[in-house]
Amino acid sequence: MPELAPGERKELWFTLSASSLSPEEAERTCRRVQGRREELLREKREVYEALAETAALRFPKRPEIEETYRWTQYLNDWIVRDVEQVGRGAVAGYAEFPWWFGHDTAYLAPALLMQGDGETVKSTLRLIKAASCRENGSGRVVHEISNNGVVFYEGMTTETPQFADAVWRTYCWTGDEDFLREMYPFCQKGAEYLDSLCVDGLPTGYGVTEIAGLDCICCDTAVHAVRDYQALMQMAGALGKQEEAERYRLRMEETFSAFERLMWLEEQGLYGDMAATKEEILPRAQTWQITLKGFPITDVDEIEGYESCKQDKSPEEEAEKLRLRERMQAVIREAETMEEGERRAFFLFGLGHSALPVEYGFVEQERAAAILEKTGSGFRPAEIAGEHIMPIGTGHRIVAEYAAGNPERVLEGMQLVAESFGRVTPGATSEIYPDSGCFVQAWNSFATMWPVAACIFGVSPDAARKRLSLKPCLCEEMDGVELKNLVIGGERFTLRAHVGEETWVELSAPEGWTVECTLPLKPMNR
Repeated sequence: MPELAPGERKELWFTLSASSLSPEEAERTCRRVQGRREELLREKREVYEALAETAALRFPKRPEIEETYRWTQYLNDWIVRDVEQVGRGAVAGYAEFPWWFGHDTAYLAPALLMQGDGETVKSTLRLIKAASCRENGSGRVVHEISNNGVVFYEGMTTETPQFADAVWRTYCWTGDEDFLREMYPFCQKGAEYLDSLCVDGLPTGYGVTEIAGLDCICCDTAVHAVRDYQALMQMAGALGKQEEAERYRLRMEETFSAFERLMWLEEQGLYGDMAATKEEILPRAQTWQITLKGFPITDVDEIEGYESCKQDKSPEEEAEKLRLRERMQAVIREAETMEEGERRAFFLFGLGHSALPVEYGFVEQERAAAILEKTGSGFRPAEIAGEHIMPIGTGHRIVAEYAAGNPERVLEGMQLVAESFGRVTPGATSEIYPDSGCFVQAWNSFATMWPVAACIFGVSPDAARKRLSLKPCLCEEMDGVELKNLVIGGERFTLRAHVGEETWVELSAPEGWTVECTLPLKPMNR
């Protein structure tokens, strides 16, 4: 190391490299980078400058949201990995999850599409499809693929419909019909897989909430299944397969009817977390009153008693443990009154999944408003299920508030996520609000970037037919918000909101596009 005299300054460059092949390969990489360090730094700076100018946000009244958004654009470059013999795609986050997930891909794809990086989204979906076919031999989408290609867990039920949703969204934003044709047969197999899991018209299996035993008919699993059939209906229609489109339309309606019939709890005015028979719910509730770390309950858990609740997703505070225990005891009493084989929905953990049908637009607005009112602000910890907030859950709630027409609540959710910016690592929001979890979590873009396009401006593209629908959801604090160089179908759009005595949207759009907007639309002078 060089010695420094008092007051002297020197510039030091450190290069780190590794290899899955040999130390010699790592050394060659290190020397190659050292030899081009200034050139590579210049190239990286140019990449970031280009990212900052694509789908660029200006938010005059909320600069913290603007800064969080801009750094998320840079993060979207950090998360792309190209691994020899496995593939290229966007990973879930660092340091714990530098590989590919079914759930995460569906949530991080929208921000990448906004930036015009549809190729990364498509390569990630292809990587997941290839691993799923290899591992499952069906349409079931895998959960987790490590950097050496090994699959850990064949997939939660929700990951299969979320894959189809991501495929359809990719087509809408890119207009790539060849990609849609490529993916459509696999998505059809996914629907067949869901059908094979159905009981009383709804699929069983785990949703996004990883609580052991929460795998009967779960609220989010059922809603995603409805969305799966809807996405396939849309795909089939776009591909000119009208008979198949009609079949999926009927399947969607049947599934949602079954969901409404089984999952709605009239007394609570909400949907249940899970529906189960007496035989299914009793051992689960008996376990959950003691621990959420595993199912069924073990001898060790019974010996340790309620103190074992300090592990995994079990609450730590004594008052929360008591509420969980009392809730499960109430579930046990209810279950004991059921007939053998009867299936019933239960409100278990306060997971907030009732907002999911609102988010997808499956319930009319008056009922949507009532559901959101019942579930509170939605931006604070759940009553039972945990003590911290994940921005992915906040993102879901933001989109639900948009669907219910609540712009102030949309802004509240975006502001909450921005408050965690830089709390774990500079340039990123926390995986778990306010200051814990991974230092980079890719799916947070669902709450930091996506709401600008999907909620503030209500962007709904049909790139293949050069059509754009805008349904803005604006409040006074959003006056002057500008989204510049939003990429749709390889072309660039700029939108600006004006909120005051009169409210309108300015738009700069390429020639040949048809644009519909629920607000007055004015051309932008550029």
